[in-house]
Amino acid sequence: MFSGAVAILATVDLIIASAERARLHLDLAKRFAALEAKILRRKEHTRDELNELIAERLMIESDEPPVMRVLDCQCHNELCSAMGEDECEFAKIDSVQGFFSQIVDLWPSKIKKRVRAKPEVHKACVSERA
Repeated sequence: MFSGAVAILATVDLIIASAERARLHLDLAKRFAALEAKILRRKEHTRDELNELIAERLMIESDEPPVMRVLDCQCHNELCSAMGEDECEFAKIDSVQGFFSQIVDLWPSKIKKRVRAKPEVHKACVSERA
């Protein structure tokens, strides 16, 4: 029984590639920290230096994994709740989407806004067809 559970968990870990994701996160964090240090070393930058710094930031961002819209909207909802924002537009997230949001971005186009008194939309969360 125990060996079966271990085999299942090892298979899930293989599919999710958690070690690879952690390594990528660490690498990106180091690269962003190095870029920040480079920016802060000087108080003012020339236009050419700024363009170089922007290009370096874009190169780092190109190595990032894609945005997980469902997780982004879930975080937005939690932040609005924590701040007590009545004017905040909450996204309606399916329970299955919420359960798997850390792993896979399920049906991000199905995310709709909840009906609220003040219709201010967090555009990154709500699909254009809402």
